[in-house]
Amino acid sequence: MKTIFLLTFSLFLHTLLFSQNGASSDALKVYLDCNWFCDMDFIRIEVDYVDYVRDRFLSNVYVLATEQSTGGSGSEVKLLFQGQGPYQGLQDTLTFYRTINDSEDEFRHRLVRYLSAGLMPYLARTSRFEHVVISFDQEASSEETNSSSNTNQADDPWNFWVFRAGISGYLSGDNIYQSRSFEGNFRGSRITEDWKHQIAMSAEYSNDIFEFEDDEGALLRYENPNHYLNFEGYSVKSLSDHWSAGADFETFRSTFRNYAYSLQLKSAVEYNVFPYKQSNQRMLTFQYFIGSRYNEYLETTIYEKDREWLFEQELNANLTLVQKWGELYASLSWKNYLHNFKYNGLEGFISTDVRLFKGFSFNVGAGASIIHNQLNIQKGDVSESDVLIRRRQLETSFDYWTHFGINYTFGSVYNNVVNPRFGN
Repeated sequence: MKTIFLLTFSLFLHTLLFSQNGASSDALKVYLDCNWFCDMDFIRIEVDYVDYVRDRFLSNVYVLATEQSTGGSGSEVKLLFQGQGPYQGLQDTLTFYRTINDSEDEFRHRLVRYLSAGLMPYLARTSRFEHVVISFDQEASSEETNSSSNTNQADDPWNFWVFRAGISGYLSGDNIYQSRSFEGNFRGSRITEDWKHQIAMSAEYSNDIFEFEDDEGALLRYENPNHYLNFEGYSVKSLSDHWSAGADFETFRSTFRNYAYSLQLKSAVEYNVFPYKQSNQRMLTFQYFIGSRYNEYLETTIYEKDREWLFEQELNANLTLVQKWGELYASLSWKNYLHNFKYNGLEGFISTDVRLFKGFSFNVGAGASIIHNQLNIQKGDVSESDVLIRRRQLETSFDYWTHFGINYTFGSVYNNVVNPRFGN
């Protein structure tokens, strides 16, 4: 037993002393803050001349990667480089674009190229810069220049319009339960600096089936079919660095919500406290909507209505922050019908992921609604199956949700090594 203990202790000591082979004293210590679209294993392999640390407080180069959708169904990726410690005050921002036709491999190679370029000013201040070789692909550059000179906006037969269509399905089941759902959608958008237009259509069908025997052996069957059809669109005009105005429409049918047909028309204005060009890091917007809707119901409502015209208004506040300390998303929305202000609703949510100090982070999210505007609720008794399997929308005065988590990481500050054995 003593021998086994000594062997185990020796193996642990050997691992502790010699396994830290990924760190170098003169290497840049980089913290890459990239939520979901970065292939970190690929980056560690390709950009292997820096040390990647597990916490921004341990780094001397902090890199924040953000991604926003563009008009061509692609995305704009920004890398914000900020020096810390001996590189305090040295910062830069690099931007590149991901097109809808880029494969995942093409995108991650482009990301590595821009990441490497952004790290060069910091690497130039270390002894490792002596081993840097800079090259330029003249042939590829010439081809790209010729292609660009032969293509301009006037050659675009689609006039900035981008369309996407798709269908999907899901099936599952067991001895008691079956579930099936199908969806089709079509979307078109045209986005320029001055205007933003979008139209969208979708159709959904789902059905949950429960079959089982009661205590007397009788077969019981419950079905929960739902249909949803939707056609909507909006146009937004850019007025200034802080102001926008627009209008939208929506028409839909929903068996779950008791709508045979609904048509909504609204106009809106939006004010952004920060310039729109800073939207990848911070936004605080206030939106006001006013408009009308016409509803036809599948069943008579609890207010004895089969159809009605309604006028409504809505005020929204939305906050987005993406900073070194973490992310914060929050919104607050008030809406009411103009014929009677007692029919109103208040909804809010907040979600944040914060890194407070070295190794410690927490995330919390919460949302709640106060509901006094369910004019569409079907009249009649509510059955047990309506409640248990939610076959239709039911009247309620509130709803809520929440989640939270705390994480503390300790140990080696380095995470350079990639080892894919047995998965991640």
